[in-house]
Amino acid sequence: MNLSSAFLVAGLLLNVSTVAATPDYQEILNKPPVQPSELNTLLDNFGIEGFERQAMSALIESYNRLQSKRKECENVDNVLNKSQLSPLKINMKHYPLVLHYFDGLNKNQCESAEFSEFSKLLVVNHATKGQHSDFTFLEAINAASSSRYAHFIEAEARFNALPETVKEAALKADFLRNNFNYLKSIEQIYGFER
Repeated sequence: MNLSSAFLVAGLLLNVSTVAATPDYQEILNKPPVQPSELNTLLDNFGIEGFERQAMSALIESYNRLQSKRKECENVDNVLNKSQLSPLKINMKHYPLVLHYFDGLNKNQCESAEFSEFSKLLVVNHATKGQHSDFTFLEAINAASSSRYAHFIEAEARFNALPETVKEAALKADFLRNNFNYLKSIEQIYGFER
């Protein structure tokens, strides 16, 4: 599954505004990784058995790998500075949108293998659920993992609305395609201090 297919799967399954996770689900999702004992307790509490249990276990393990990879992708030392951006000859007011778009693009590419696996297992879990089963947990775990892609789609739309000269200059800048620390880069470029 390529990255755009993963976006499509996430987009089809994502409905952040209607997710109403129970406190048990939300508590587990807010503190990844999910430990084996927590997973077994959760599966027992909700009466998940057989193949459905195996599919859910694989999904949670995939969720843990995705969250670990996401932390790894976020924890980068590469910080961009104003001197790197000035040769692009774009107005400084466009820097945040340009950097936000490339940050999302880089982070998505960094975690694409893990997100692709997670998306496939999410679909398997939806397929194994009975017609009248409660999908709340699957919706919650999807929202917790896929909301980043909804934000990226918004960033991509804002980037595409920039003037052509800005987009062309940014797309030609190879250094923007290297994963970088977005917040530290903004701080460096604009001279902000924490």
